[in-house]
Amino acid sequence: MDAVKYFKEKARMSQNCNIGCDNCLLGTASDLLDVACADFEQFKPDEAVKIVEEWAKAHPQKTRKQDFFEKYPNAPKDEKGYPKRGCCIYLGYYDNCKPDSIEGCYDCWDEPVEE
Repeated sequence: MDAVKYFKEKARMSQNCNIGCDNCLLGTASDLLDVACADFEQFKPDEAVKIVEEWAKAHPQKTRKQDFFEKYPNAPKDEKGYPKRGCCIYLGYYDNCKPDSIEGCYDCWDEPVEE
């Protein structure tokens, strides 16, 4: 997990540090050393990353594709199970679509939904 992904997932896990240290996995782990989670990250970076990685794996972020099919369950799907072409309007990126690159569409649909 790179640093950017770590901090994004940590923010998602801790709801931007709004859940309280007692409810946060990093806060609970840092209690064992009697330090704040920022110090825990400094003293035990491998453990901090492992905690966040495991949480992220257990709590995957919803993708645009999942969000779309929750809202439009009867929308047509292509052979790979993605929304058929033309559904890009839903994303608001229709002007940025590249009709010659269907793989780019899959990448776009697999992006996480911003919370």
